[in-house]
Amino acid sequence: MYMETAHPHIKEVISKFWTKKALELNPFETLSLIDWVNQYNKSLSQYGISDDSIENGYLALCNAYARKIHSQIMPFIVSTLKAETETSAIETD
Repeated sequence: MYMETAHPHIKEVISKFWTKKALELNPFETLSLIDWVNQYNKSLSQYGISDDSIENGYLALCNAYARKIHSQIMPFIVSTLKAETETSAIETD
């Protein structure tokens, strides 16, 4: 009964939420969603249920999280490396 009614509804809600809000979510919020999907998937597994769409969605969320973190960290890393290079050049002069 659950797999026929509630599970498809949950998948639809998550999918619509992600489609509408993905770009607005900060990395922490994305990570919270990843954690929830992972816990939900584990709960299904306890009953011998495996859903490829949930597992694929989990992987997609993980990739989105990695991209969000990468896009936020890269400018900081680049500016730090430039500052270190400039400092190093000044010290050698």
